[in-house]
Amino acid sequence: MLIAMPFLVGVGWEQILSEFARLSLLEWGVLTALWLSSLWAYSYVLVGSLPGLTPLRGVVVSGVGSAVSNLLPFGGAAVGVPVTFAMARIWGHDNRSITTFVLVSGIWNNLSRLLLPVAGIVCLLATGRVVSDGFATAASTAGLTLAGAAALLIAGLWREGAARALGKCAAVVVKVVPERRRPSRDKVVASFVGLRLSILDVVRRGWLTMTAGMLGFLALQAALFHACLWATGVEVGFAETIAAFALGRLLSTVTITPSGSGVSEAGTVLLMTATFGTAPAATSAAVLLFWFFTYLIEIPFGGVVFTVWTWSRRRRGESTSLALHEKALEPAVPDTPRPQDAARS
Repeated sequence: MLIAMPFLVGVGWEQILSEFARLSLLEWGVLTALWLSSLWAYSYVLVGSLPGLTPLRGVVVSGVGSAVSNLLPFGGAAVGVPVTFAMARIWGHDNRSITTFVLVSGIWNNLSRLLLPVAGIVCLLATGRVVSDGFATAASTAGLTLAGAAALLIAGLWREGAARALGKCAAVVVKVVPERRRPSRDKVVASFVGLRLSILDVVRRGWLTMTAGMLGFLALQAALFHACLWATGVEVGFAETIAAFALGRLLSTVTITPSGSGVSEAGTVLLMTATFGTAPAATSAAVLLFWFFTYLIEIPFGGVVFTVWTWSRRRRGESTSLALHEKALEPAVPDTPRPQDAARS
């Protein structure tokens, strides 16, 4: 779909490549600096959701996870999560903490992406611009989904009974696991109750760090998107930039392709050319430039980060194997925390 994207707005690849050829070293440097800054900001979302994780390790696990997710449809769930588990286990974190980390960071990610279209439509209305039906539908759908997800999340965390109900549902699902490795129904229910306490504990201690990190990440990503438009000569206002950025980030959750690649870019280009009247060639070039920094470059970057991390551990004589040991291969439900664990700050 990405290959055909320019033709959706009536331009050829020659026109887009000519836009890239005009970029200066200074422009490439600014774009790269914004991209690296956004990675560092995002590491604090991970730091806040996994106590004991450092920002540098946050960049490592984020880089490796993004590389995996960008290579495979649904890669983040099918491969990225096990890799994250293995790396965090090597750093000494237990299964319960890692499970909480994956869930909480995922919640912060998805809720922020659902909130973006609402912010975009507010920006457009504030400037007096008429909002297109398509963008209004996307924003409304995202807003309703956000409200529903937030309500379920609050209900699940507020009442222990909701966690028990989820545990009973999960106990039915895990019946597909071979009996010798299948946890008992009581253990599954107890694990969900313990998971609720772990999530509450992490959110209570780390919500400010996670929120600041996510806001910084999104602000820097929006600045990167605006810089891509600036570099290719696309002139749009602040509200239009935020709206287009918001729609693109929302569409990136459509994981029928790796990280929504192609779907996100096509939707963003169509919105900007059809609604905001921007030049098709320059807009396509800007969106593809943004795709390069938020998708394509993350694949080799993750490979380099993993290689350096592996080499540094081998140099210190530490284990580098990502094979999940028997304990890490236990069903992905955390141990029930002891009362003193839940109360520990």
